[in-house]
Amino acid sequence: MKYRILRLAIAAGLVLLLSLLFANLGLAGDVELGKAVYDKNCAACHGAAGVGASGPALKGPDFAKEFDTKDKINAVIRKGTPKGMPPYNASQISDADLDNLVAYIQSLTTAAAQPTPLPVKGLQPTATAVATVVPPRPGDVGRGYVDPSVYVPPPGVQGGEDCAGCHATVSPGAVKDFKLSKMFQKGVGCADCHGKHPDVKMPTPDTCGKCHNPQFTQHMAGKHGVGWDLHQGAARRLAQYPAMQEEGCGACHSVQKRCDSCHTRHVFSPKEAKEPRACATCHMGPDHSQARRDLQRGRQRLGGRRPGAHLCHLSHV
Repeated sequence: MKYRILRLAIAAGLVLLLSLLFANLGLAGDVELGKAVYDKNCAACHGAAGVGASGPALKGPDFAKEFDTKDKINAVIRKGTPKGMPPYNASQISDADLDNLVAYIQSLTTAAAQPTPLPVKGLQPTATAVATVVPPRPGDVGRGYVDPSVYVPPPGVQGGEDCAGCHATVSPGAVKDFKLSKMFQKGVGCADCHGKHPDVKMPTPDTCGKCHNPQFTQHMAGKHGVGWDLHQGAARRLAQYPAMQEEGCGACHSVQKRCDSCHTRHVFSPKEAKEPRACATCHMGPDHSQARRDLQRGRQRLGGRRPGAHLCHLSHV
């Protein structure tokens, strides 16, 4: 009997201790409800689960150190930041939703969840691996930086006619690069390729093909034009967890769905695309080491001079 009372006392003490701990962390809100608020208002800039995107990550030791109380997080959400984050008033995020949102943000650091590796046998995907793969879904906010066809624009953003005026603060590097491009010099505007908020889009080769049809036709006729389709069933890809499938494999194989893989945005320089290092960004490593091998052969053919990729390959094929 006395051991039973002792166990009950220990259990009651643990409950009290945990309640005090979570109260001290400020987790007064509902984490699940907070996730819904986060996905609607924050994920577009700060990434899914706070991993960071155009905005900083909302997890990890640095974030936890700087924003160690609920009040500090509340202040940033309500007042915004000089670096471009807009303030959210009570009509946009209610006080109750704010409590839930803060609880969710704090849980990102306190939860220590790690992705579970998929079981792999050699290079062949197991049945468990195939069943676990979750492809990008059009409803996921923030998706589409790798595959533009499933891009989902940030909700609630109302843009004006002056794209560069806003993005000079939000993404100054993109504005600076674009002003160096021939497209800018010829009067092409941001909305010509991206459309306008709230229905902004990520350009695809079809978008580029409206003005650059010969290049588009060549691009889609070569192996780059089937790179995405071919890698969908590759064993190495299916053996990875979803984030790695998208960012690790898709970052290069998305060349079928993007024109900025070789001449990067927002300068879009053909000269850059002809540099060997542009090809070497993807054609490298143990599974496709063409860059090192072909550069050596090219130097031999040119008497030691560095070759361009177009020496052996047609411009866009």
